[in-house]
Amino acid sequence: MKKLVILSTLLASFYFNVNAQISFDTTYHENLNVDSRNFDYNYNFILTNDSIHPRDTNFTWELTYVDMPEEWEYIVGYDLYCGFLPPVTEGSLVIPNNAQDRARMYFVMYGTPGSGTLHLRITSKLNPANSDSIVFKINARNLVSVNIPELSSFFIYPNPTSDFLTIKAEIGSKYTLVNLQGQVLKNGIFDNSSNQLDVQNLPRGTYFLQVAFEEKVGVRKLVLQ
Repeated sequence: MKKLVILSTLLASFYFNVNAQISFDTTYHENLNVDSRNFDYNYNFILTNDSIHPRDTNFTWELTYVDMPEEWEYIVGYDLYCGFLPPVTEGSLVIPNNAQDRARMYFVMYGTPGSGTLHLRITSKLNPANSDSIVFKINARNLVSVNIPELSSFFIYPNPTSDFLTIKAEIGSKYTLVNLQGQVLKNGIFDNSSNQLDVQNLPRGTYFLQVAFEEKVGVRKLVLQ
């Protein structure tokens, strides 16, 4: 009987290891020539669940290594989930059998040069041996000889907010509001030094407001509650 139990355990382990497979479409992405003047840098990758076991659909994700300048932020996001920012380094996701999910990793640089590395691992909750990982690495620097000064003379409040955001900036400043997926939700030009932006119809979450005046650019993180 003992031999049968051991044999059954070995066969079950073999079944999982052979048939269960969560995988990225790549295991390494590196860009050492990123322009630090950009708002962010992001990379899309595909997660495929080829597991045969019908219950092998629940997974955990974990950032096992994070290295970046203090001024930067990372974002890990999936199509069916909102983006995750520091200090969050782990979470759960569901990918049905024989299905795919598109995921993204970002570095938000705020115009600061530097290098960043993220190691992301996906692991099956049913069978921890079923896992895969990816390394995301960039080096950001100013790709032109003339530096673009940071615009620090604009202010936003209240932050967090739920309905209206007041922005104090130079008349004629251009603004762009984006979400964690990099989608532009609002943009325009400020006609006054004190302006109100209606954000009450936007979903709760984290956004970024970029304001540019003359040759200066500034970015502020906005939280909607």
